[in-house]
Amino acid sequence: METWKRTLYVTWIAETIAILGFSFIFPFLPFYIQELGINDPRQVAIWAGLLVTAPALGLIISAPIWGILADRFGRKIMVERAMFAGGTLIILMGLAKNVQQLLWLRFTQGLLTGTITAAIALVAATIPRKRSGFGLGLMQTSVFTGASLGPWIGGLAADFWGYKTSFFVAGAIVLAAGIMIFFGVEEKFIPFKILQKKDKIRKRKFSLRNNFLIILGILFLIQLGGTIVVPIFPLFVQKLLSSSTHLASTTGFILAVSGIVAAFAAVTIGKISDKFGYRNILILCTIFAGIFCILQSCAQNTIQLLWYRVAFGLAVGGVIPTINAIINLGTSQKEVGRRFGISSSVSAMGSALGPLIGGTVASVFAIQTPFLFSGILFLAVGMSIIFMMKFSRADIS
Repeated sequence: METWKRTLYVTWIAETIAILGFSFIFPFLPFYIQELGINDPRQVAIWAGLLVTAPALGLIISAPIWGILADRFGRKIMVERAMFAGGTLIILMGLAKNVQQLLWLRFTQGLLTGTITAAIALVAATIPRKRSGFGLGLMQTSVFTGASLGPWIGGLAADFWGYKTSFFVAGAIVLAAGIMIFFGVEEKFIPFKILQKKDKIRKRKFSLRNNFLIILGILFLIQLGGTIVVPIFPLFVQKLLSSSTHLASTTGFILAVSGIVAAFAAVTIGKISDKFGYRNILILCTIFAGIFCILQSCAQNTIQLLWYRVAFGLAVGGVIPTINAIINLGTSQKEVGRRFGISSSVSAMGSALGPLIGGTVASVFAIQTPFLFSGILFLAVGMSIIFMMKFSRADIS
């Protein structure tokens, strides 16, 4: 097997496992808050938003720094750093005595982790440029697959073992992913000062240097829209269920099915975009994601919510792989870590604000209102891409 393929597949498997571990706690996080002494529903919604936001805030600060260090010292070591630190911190979360301690651990997690950014930088610097859509689409499937199976398995674990024990299991899973990278990936890293003398970025029909701010703006808004519903989704499921029995596992199952569909869409749309271009794919996926996000707010039961969520996952699955492919195609190898570090920081800004907005909106209005906010934002972004790229000097189609 070629070196780039081995790196891609091992990193893909390890990152899937890591994301599974990180997302293990999502379906029961609001309920863990209640176990730590917060019982008022409005306060639970606000704290849930803060806890989901905290890692993103840490990532905003640290992502560009880790990206620069990756370009100087290697990408593999950055993946290992993120996974080993993340696993340790998740285990410590299971030992938290109050919600304030949990919040600080979540923030520290953001400062020291960022596994997907590190993994994407490692893969992007290794794969052939003409396979960017496929390779980065495959990497995005690790996010969707891990983020779908994680809540499902985590919900089952919480129902059977309790919340604290589930944190210990999640931490062990992330540590196992780090061990896989340590033994399974071999990186022949060339420091960027040496590579700079040899590497010249190829001129392309679209120039990311001219579109970089536009791409970052799109990425920010997409992450903002995608995370608005995160802190209240379990509470929305709780509202739709007639009984609280198996609440965590039901929430996890819905997220699992939609995430698996999104994973399939990511790699499939990644291949398609390599052949047919990126702009139209980005527009279609974003607009359809907005439509089905709005429909989720209209769900009358968990079956309807599941179908709307699956359709949403199918649409949103192609968005991030397309953006990552655009970034990679417009970036020289000596700058891969830095560029993806910057994009990760911008993405984290959206991920930080989204849950705060969602939690606040839900506490002020109704629990389903964040779905409306998210859907309208996706639709606005899709229409904006049409306008901006149509009149942009550098077309990314």
